[in-house]
Amino acid sequence: GVGYRSAEWPATYYLGKEARLVEGDDALPELRKAHDAFETITDERAVKKGESLLQFFVRKGVGSRCLDVADAVYANDYGAAASELGAEEVAHEQRCWTSGEEYLLVESGKTLEAAANEAAKGLDVRLSWAAARIYRDSEGVTVRRDD
Repeated sequence: GVGYRSAEWPATYYLGKEARLVEGDDALPELRKAHDAFETITDERAVKKGESLLQFFVRKGVGSRCLDVADAVYANDYGAAASELGAEEVAHEQRCWTSGEEYLLVESGKTLEAAANEAAKGLDVRLSWAAARIYRDSEGVTVRRDD
């Protein structure tokens, strides 16, 4: 099995240029500014049309010292660099977010792949398989394809 624990976001930050790990409670004021700016993104007037998340942060005054860290933090959540994320899309996702601020940490020495493989034991998992319909009921979820 793969063990995990939950943590409240944000727990720690790694400042790569300074080779320093910072606990969330001791976050730099500049990084707090990035989070504060991010909290305003849901305001319809906060984002300019076509603006990237990185451009949004710069416009909101997030300093260069913390742009790399903010980029890594939000890239981890969204799977893309802040320069590649549309601020309007991020704002929409934030307005619809209902899952809270808690996230899972996989035990040391394990990978997310190992955790996914463990969770998939006993499931019929198919890759590169186009789903035509997805059914959800009290018994669970069933996926069908056309052929």
